[in-house]
Amino acid sequence: MKHLFFLLSIFIFVFTANCQDLNFPINEKGKIEFTGVINTDLEMKQFFENTEIWTVSNKYIVVFENTESGMITIKCMAKGKTSYNPFAGQFTESYEGILKLTYKESKIEYVLSDIYITNNYMGYGMSTTTTRAEEKLAALEKAKADKTAAENNAELSKKQRKNIIEDCDDSIATLTESLRVTRQFVEESLQSLKKEFE
Repeated sequence: MKHLFFLLSIFIFVFTANCQDLNFPINEKGKIEFTGVINTDLEMKQFFENTEIWTVSNKYIVVFENTESGMITIKCMAKGKTSYNPFAGQFTESYEGILKLTYKESKIEYVLSDIYITNNYMGYGMSTTTTRAEEKLAALEKAKADKTAAENNAELSKKQRKNIIEDCDDSIATLTESLRVTRQFVEESLQSLKKEFE
């Protein structure tokens, strides 16, 4: 039981440290969550009107709206880069997150969470995988740990070590780039929101 607790503690520490490296704030439940407050001089009615215009102009979707409590929930989406390989096919990555806005006394509180990364493949068949950003961070941490373990494992042959390290380096590069672009999607969404209401 002590070993399990120790391993869990290390995983949480490393996961949190990795999130901080990529500027992903973690809430008390271990989930990525961006929060903040925007001061505004808008009245509540104008807040809802401007939010709907902003949502449409960014091609987002209003999921929930309560004009009495001053709450609105928006699904933010963005398409990432598309890469094409004539031998493998086309890969496209897209991003989405849930943005909750609450209007209170000339202040807009925002929470952007539930961030997902969707990978689409079209080539010899089609496939779509959707992954939480937290899962990608955990996979990145595992790839880094696997690389370190291979580097320190004297029982591996040079070729085995080299192959494992190359695979890990590929995974690390791919995951890091995916998470960097995810972070950029969040930044652009929040900057656009602040520009609309400040």
